[in-house]
Amino acid sequence: MQRTAVSDYSPSRAPLEATLSIEDTRTEWWHDVAMSNDDDVRRLALALPETEERTAYGTPAFYVGKKMFARLHEQPEVLVCWRADMGEREALLQGEPEIFFTTPHYDGYPSVLVRLGRISNPRLGEILQEAWEARATPGIRRDA
Repeated sequence: MQRTAVSDYSPSRAPLEATLSIEDTRTEWWHDVAMSNDDDVRRLALALPETEERTAYGTPAFYVGKKMFARLHEQPEVLVCWRADMGEREALLQGEPEIFFTTPHYDGYPSVLVRLGRISNPRLGEILQEAWEARATPGIRRDA
């Protein structure tokens, strides 16, 4: 089977409904793309400077200094990831609804939920880096 590169993504091949359930994580265009899992989150997050893994809400969470920037959600294959602001959050939710979503619990917070089964490792690395940058202190960012 030929693997599809992330750069081959076409919006016309992907559903745009924001109501996709996590159970649909291995359908349509992304089923042939190497996708992410909890181990990838851990590997990519811990590669960032001054990051440590702790537990938050009973799940693995990743901190830079005293601030959490990402954590695995209670729902399998879902990551909670902080953004710099609400504008950035909305851009992800509107621009890539097959990957990013939210629930009423996160209304008013600059964070998104990430469907790990639909995000490539390079894209996950970018999202984690941005979350780290949004939460790291200026001193930590300067020294990184």
